[in-house]
Amino acid sequence: MPSLSQAATLTARRSFPPLALARKSGLAPSYGAGYCGPYSRKSAEAPARGGAEASTPQASRHCLNILKYNGKLCRNGPLDCVRPATGSNESHDVSVSRPHRRTPDSSRSLGFVVSALRGKWLVIGRSTIIVAGGAAAGQVIALAATPWLTRSYGPGDFGVYAAFAALCSVFLTVGCLRYDVAINAATDGELRPALFAALSACVAAAVVFSLAVVLPIGGAALRRLVGDAATAPRIFAAVLLCGGYQMATAFLVREGKFTGSALLRLLQPLVFVVAALLLPWGLIDSHLLGFFAAAPVIALAALGGRLPALSEILESIRRHRDFALVSLPTSLLDSLSVALPVWFIAANYGADDTGQYSMAQRLLAAPAVIIAMAAGQVFLKRAGDLVRSGQSPRPLLRRSAGQLGVAAAGLLVAAVLIGSPLLSLILGAGWRTDLAFLLLALVPALIRSVVSPVTGVFIVRGRLRSAAVWQVAYFVGTGLLFLVLAGRVSLEVLLLAFCVSEALFYTWYLRLADRVAD
Repeated sequence: MPSLSQAATLTARRSFPPLALARKSGLAPSYGAGYCGPYSRKSAEAPARGGAEASTPQASRHCLNILKYNGKLCRNGPLDCVRPATGSNESHDVSVSRPHRRTPDSSRSLGFVVSALRGKWLVIGRSTIIVAGGAAAGQVIALAATPWLTRSYGPGDFGVYAAFAALCSVFLTVGCLRYDVAINAATDGELRPALFAALSACVAAAVVFSLAVVLPIGGAALRRLVGDAATAPRIFAAVLLCGGYQMATAFLVREGKFTGSALLRLLQPLVFVVAALLLPWGLIDSHLLGFFAAAPVIALAALGGRLPALSEILESIRRHRDFALVSLPTSLLDSLSVALPVWFIAANYGADDTGQYSMAQRLLAAPAVIIAMAAGQVFLKRAGDLVRSGQSPRPLLRRSAGQLGVAAAGLLVAAVLIGSPLLSLILGAGWRTDLAFLLLALVPALIRSVVSPVTGVFIVRGRLRSAAVWQVAYFVGTGLLFLVLAGRVSLEVLLLAFCVSEALFYTWYLRLADRVAD
């Protein structure tokens, strides 16, 4: 599914398991339930409009959504879950409450972000805002430190760092073999075995990847991408730290500690910036040190209860094996698709050009990232509400894509007008800021920022298989493009071909989403 890269393209890409698996794990809504306010027996027995008794099916059609997520009340999504308090008469099985009034359509004139900020029509859970705010604040810190970083490190340093950061984005996906997702799916009694199952998977993955570096083929390929940074100890540490970071995030979200999750997302780039500027470790080791911020969370989670027996851990691995067998392949394709451009540029054009490309895209695409993150969350919420009320989300999808297209066009115009002088001021000497190169780096990110927020339509319609087919085709097509052209044409021609490829693939994706929405 389309999204923005964590490091280079910074898009909001996500991979989702099939709908049945998502429901099993609590990642998809239970559409038969609704929530419109605090539940009480009195409200359940209140007469409906016209004096008739309100039946459960009738009332549920009028209610706002509630996700049944591991026995918790999730008023606005999986990130907004709260357990019913002891003695409370709230129940996650309730589907009767006050009628839902259809909200006016404010997105025509104000758009996603303004509507969310006003909070009158669009409701994003407070917890979702906290977590997203932590991630956004971390990116702002990294961007604010760019003038100092680019004067301490050259384009070649950033090129090697970009290639290694792309490798870490893959490790974030496969570091726990997706058993980190099982932490949220586990019941209270299964939590500790699930934690140790994810930890065991992380250690196993770290051993396998580090051994691959020792092999002639694997070691040569990694050294071509990241140079001398591809050592077995560093790869082992990268897989272990990235997998642990995902485990810590999943554990904090499951326990409802959203402030802690936001703090973790904030600390990673903050520690990276401080270490890169003050310690003589370089960009790569500073990047890994940022993930070490998750270590205290893992330690507290592991030592905060009894040590499960080996049989319990093995049973948890067996019970949640679908995450590794079903979700892992599509998630891996997703992360590899994002990393391919950076890796091919690094392997065929050198670290200097890789650093120039990744830095230009990272800075220019930053506004598009913020807009896409907010729009994607709001779209998923509104599309789910429409589907549950029996309406088609197609008008919302078209309106959303149109608004995001206007925003992307505005950013493109701004880049044309002030992009070159602005980046010259920020980056300093030794960096490419010519307009043609900046536009070639920016356009693919803008295309993804228009389409990726509407990915949620495949979730609410239960058509994740269609998105997975597109994902495979996109990976194959992008890989073939770079395999055929990289090193045989100039970097500018390669980037131009990539822009055309992105436009074609994401136009197909948008048309596919439009058909699914109907």
